[in-house]
Amino acid sequence: MHVPDVLDAILAPLRLLAQTVWRWLPIVVALAMLSALPGIFLQVMAPEALSMLGGWMALDPDLLFSGVMIAVMAWSLKLLLELVAYMLVFVVLADLTAGRPSDLGAGLRRLASWRLQGAWIVAGIFEQTAIDLWFFGGGLLLIPFGLVTVTAYEEANGFTAFGRSLALGKLPLGQTPAGVRIAAAATAGFFVSMVVNVVLGILEWAVTPSGTGGLLLSLMSGTIPDTGFSLPAYGWIDAAIALFLAPFGLLPTVFLMALQQVTYWKVRAVEEEQVSAG
Repeated sequence: MHVPDVLDAILAPLRLLAQTVWRWLPIVVALAMLSALPGIFLQVMAPEALSMLGGWMALDPDLLFSGVMIAVMAWSLKLLLELVAYMLVFVVLADLTAGRPSDLGAGLRRLASWRLQGAWIVAGIFEQTAIDLWFFGGGLLLIPFGLVTVTAYEEANGFTAFGRSLALGKLPLGQTPAGVRIAAAATAGFFVSMVVNVVLGILEWAVTPSGTGGLLLSLMSGTIPDTGFSLPAYGWIDAAIALFLAPFGLLPTVFLMALQQVTYWKVRAVEEEQVSAG
């Protein structure tokens, strides 16, 4: 693995995202904030509703079941909106990296293909595993499977995209195979994302009225909260901060999509050169 190749693999999608920020960022911000609203609503309203009903011990099984179902529906809506955001951003970036005129409608019609969706579902399992387990070497899954989603979209080849991804991933970009570049750059991106999320989590902990940060600030100011050992309820300041932070959770996957698409077109150029030379 050649370090300059990995640096180029990291910087190329970052340059793309920076140059086209107003094409994709509004989609991410809008849908990430929308996806955060159900959870925020539950966190704001649940403590008050629980208090009115007499607390957890006073809930009968039907009310408890209803509460669980509401939470599941809110979580499902969040996942759905995030999925829509990813699909829209994927189409926008695909047109940009391919040098095509932007056509969101045509891209969404292509996404509606059952062959593509079948390949994407399976590839998505590998990609999500790579994202979730990057610190255990999960990024290695991207060496053979890192180009499946782009290949399935651009070549409309269904599950054949897995074989194509493996073949394209073996082709060298510089001194490093394309699949290794994707795996290394993605792992670096996930590491940076983790650091950013930790920093943002600490800042949120320190400034929000609910949680330990609010209690710490009260103690530092020399006052003892009237709530005793309980923490202040989730309030609108917490909700505003949660809305502000919501888009950050989607950025690692957006970076991965840009990385895959930029790498795909680079390796396609190498492939065409080899065919012409042969």
